[in-house]
Amino acid sequence: MAGVSSQGTYFAFAGASYTVTSVTVGGGAERQRVSAPHMGLGVNDTEPFYYLHKSVDSLPTVDIEFIGQSIPAVNAVGAIAVSGTVGFSGTATCVSSQITASFGDIVRGSASFRVQV
Repeated sequence: MAGVSSQGTYFAFAGASYTVTSVTVGGGAERQRVSAPHMGLGVNDTEPFYYLHKSVDSLPTVDIEFIGQSIPAVNAVGAIAVSGTVGFSGTATCVSSQITASFGDIVRGSASFRVQV
């Protein structure tokens, strides 16, 4: 199977556009059925189940490395769109971002987002 290059992939967030060098998309945890037999049941009682619901920490994440001279603001909320070989869009919150500038090299950055579902 031939590989596919991600060259030509871009992303936009909160009105700014960037060239993507790497993108990683992680799934969030879904509702999970949890057994709770330890909650004071008698021998013939029915075992109850509880559901763990999604929390902010279980939302899908997107980590992006990019070329650019600015970075998304942490805690900024806005539309995110990735286009090119990999593509998706949604509403996201920037949870971390940084920029690295090295002498003789292009300015690079990275940012992590939690995508609303």
